[in-house]
Amino acid sequence: MDSQEVDHAPAPKRQCVHNTNPASATTVHIGDCVNVMREHMTTDHVDLIVTSPPYNANKRHEDQQRWMTKDEYGDFTQRWMTEACRVLKPGHGMFVNIGYWSGSRGKRYFLPTLLIERAERCGLTLSGWINWVKDKNGLSQTRGCGWGDTYSTSPFFMNGSEPILYFRKAGRQRHRDNRHDEWMRMVREPWIMKPKNMNKTHDAVFPEELPRRCIVMCSLPGDLVVDPFAGTGTVARVCERLGRRCVLIDRNDAHLREFIDRPSP
Repeated sequence: MDSQEVDHAPAPKRQCVHNTNPASATTVHIGDCVNVMREHMTTDHVDLIVTSPPYNANKRHEDQQRWMTKDEYGDFTQRWMTEACRVLKPGHGMFVNIGYWSGSRGKRYFLPTLLIERAERCGLTLSGWINWVKDKNGLSQTRGCGWGDTYSTSPFFMNGSEPILYFRKAGRQRHRDNRHDEWMRMVREPWIMKPKNMNKTHDAVFPEELPRRCIVMCSLPGDLVVDPFAGTGTVARVCERLGRRCVLIDRNDAHLREFIDRPSP
């Protein structure tokens, strides 16, 4: 969930294993996700990817000094998606939680379209679109200002939802054997979930229920789940409870320190 510069960052500075239980071990890499996947992960090896890349919206957690242009952000997206597609097993998938809009106020562009176009170039196919409705106390939860030039006739509307895009790599996947009742609840969208409260190091942490549904639907105990933009490690916390192995990648030490410093289960 962190941001990356347009140019490749140095190789990973550190890696550690958080939980030594082989059935739910978490390996943490601090470094650029493209370099980490390229140097440390073999082809056709990962069962599932669950992540939320930077929105290029100048958020505090993204560490950006400036907005990327649309082309720069597209190239950045294609680089990490190329490696994500390579490491995924044939027939397996990737959930990407993203915003609707990116860029500066005067030059916004629609993020889902850009991601879908770049994913197709990398060999991934859009297989599903889930609307995550950010519900709080029965009301759609929005953040930020939607007023444009205050109370003008050209408003910027506030979104109370975000898309979760599900991509698949070509090939056949083995039968998943999920419980029918839970599967039927999760396969229907929208997913209505409260957003996670902001913490001191990261202002875009998604709720644990979001990766839990993705992981339960598309992996089995012992499978390997990867988050290339790990933030504070939400995906790994869920994986440890569900008995999945996990790889976290983030280039920001502070983002992952909350996860690294917590006791192993």
